[in-house]
Amino acid sequence: MKNSTLSWEITADGRSLGKGKTPAAALAFGHNGGLGKISFPLQQVTNASKLEVCLSLDGTEYRNRWNVWVYPSSVDTKWGDVKYTRSYDEAMVLLKKGEKVLFNPDWRTLQGIEGKFVPVFWSPVHFPNQAGTMGVLCNPTHPALADFPTDMHTDWQWWDLNINSTTLVVDSLQGGAPVVEMVDNFVHNRRLTSLYEGRVGEGKLMLATFDLQTALDKRPVARQMLYSILNYMNSEEFAPTQLEGLDKIKDMFGTARNQKQSAKGIY
Repeated sequence: MKNSTLSWEITADGRSLGKGKTPAAALAFGHNGGLGKISFPLQQVTNASKLEVCLSLDGTEYRNRWNVWVYPSSVDTKWGDVKYTRSYDEAMVLLKKGEKVLFNPDWRTLQGIEGKFVPVFWSPVHFPNQAGTMGVLCNPTHPALADFPTDMHTDWQWWDLNINSTTLVVDSLQGGAPVVEMVDNFVHNRRLTSLYEGRVGEGKLMLATFDLQTALDKRPVARQMLYSILNYMNSEEFAPTQLEGLDKIKDMFGTARNQKQSAKGIY
């Protein structure tokens, strides 16, 4: 194809943010690279947003689309009356006092399933020593995710959070509710979570097994997740239901680096 024109447009929630065109002198079969550059200032994107970049070939129906996530260079993280701890025992003491608690144990010490972005490879039957999870499942309209743009499934903005996490098996919990779940494979079909909320006594708990502490200045996705969680916990919408059985999984919250159990382990 000779003397073609490529059109690009960047949108957010269907709203056009910018567009342009670039000539393509020749498009051959196979690889076509170095056709042009898209330059787009991001100052107008003031909130965490998912943008879509669409590239189309004028005069045809051919087009490609890519998602790009943009985060503020800094956020005003407000802890309010939320208490943060990495200790199970301290979390229980604070909850008994009726506090709001963000319990964020060190994911490297948790006994659970290795945090994975990719789904199970081929078959957990033939390859049992893999995490075996099938990706994120969440409700994108949950107020805890109001400032963290997401769909109900895994996409590339979940990469950093997933690989810096340990997935918990929470079959023994009753009540409360998962905010972010991981889909298990067909061999086990367990209840898996990385973010879970519940009322414990008079206190309110948010259990997060992502790394929400390390190098947040270099990890904008984790920083944005923490920001979104705290905004929710400091709002009137944070009214979780009663949670029972947390004591049954307390041994999962280790104090030293534990060897992760494989998908064929018993939890």
